[in-house]
Amino acid sequence: MKIKEKLDELRKEAEKNQVEAEKLEELAKLYPDLEEHIGRWNKSVMCSVSVNGLVTDFDERFNCGCCPDSPWEVWPYLDTPHGRVYSNPAEFQVGEKYEGSAATPCKGWQDSLRKAGISEKVIEKVSNRFDSFREELKNSLKKDLDYVDMRFDNPSEEPELFI
Repeated sequence: MKIKEKLDELRKEAEKNQVEAEKLEELAKLYPDLEEHIGRWNKSVMCSVSVNGLVTDFDERFNCGCCPDSPWEVWPYLDTPHGRVYSNPAEFQVGEKYEGSAATPCKGWQDSLRKAGISEKVIEKVSNRFDSFREELKNSLKKDLDYVDMRFDNPSEEPELFI
């Protein structure tokens, strides 16, 4: 890489960082308790206890991509003109992976969100997401059961014996 290209790259990066710093300054004025939280896989968010009762939505993810029983996390947040601010604590493990991309709830998951002062709006959205997981799992199981019935109701031809 030529020096001019390297300098251009560094200047663009510096400009991007300046814009990001200005957004953080504005957020810090609105939420003096703002702090950074870094979760698993280096998910970095700005969070504040001040928004816990104001959060309106959540990010969701499984904590691990390879484990069949990975915790299902929700990250409640509030969108602001200066960027997204997450609750503090920023992440809650509310369920467990079950069959593919669905999750089943952990006992008391609502209590942990309420104890942190998370808005009822987000708790309702998480509950609705669990309802959609339930329907997804029921539909998947129904397809499996239908296939079993089809195999027994319409057996394949008798296998040939090779002697």
